[in-house]
Amino acid sequence: MRGVEAAYEEFFNEVSFIEGRLLLLAELKEWREKIRSIRPIARLRDEFGPLRSKIKEFTDRLYEMSLSLSLVYTISCLEKFLRNTYLELGFNIEKKDRGIFSSPKEFLKRLSKRIGVDYQPDDLVKRVEAIFQKRHIIVHRDGLIDKDAYGIFKQAKIDEGNVGDRLILDSKKLKDDVSYIKKFAERVKNLAMKHRL
Repeated sequence: MRGVEAAYEEFFNEVSFIEGRLLLLAELKEWREKIRSIRPIARLRDEFGPLRSKIKEFTDRLYEMSLSLSLVYTISCLEKFLRNTYLELGFNIEKKDRGIFSSPKEFLKRLSKRIGVDYQPDDLVKRVEAIFQKRHIIVHRDGLIDKDAYGIFKQAKIDEGNVGDRLILDSKKLKDDVSYIKKFAERVKNLAMKHRL
């Protein structure tokens, strides 16, 4: 069963890059903003100094993009892990299976059925579904929360705003999302390992 363990290890290492480096940069930027808010002279300099304001504008945009890209990358790593695990268990990816890697709920439902285990969606699965929905909003909805996403967020008991609002990411939210994705991947690994025993 070394294949599933290797796939999980690869996933874990890829996602650790987001946690270890990009999230640290995002957190540092957020702390800098907090510190600057209590130092009004530095804030005025940022606002009125032409070069500083251009640099600030660039770093703010880079910060926003890095959070979005980190979320998209993390979910892509999970999808790759799910696909590899499915193949390692000896299942062929048929046409009807292709969409399951983009839906944690559907993946667990299909996998559980194929290996003969009862499946009930729980809070973890609902939360990871909501994280996948965030990626959908970023990639396909220009960052705007739509009706479907709003409903999925409510089912997961998270507040990301209302329909029509822009999805706001920060380092804490991303760190939490990565944590849930890792827990989900570990659950899949453990389920796959039990099946192979």
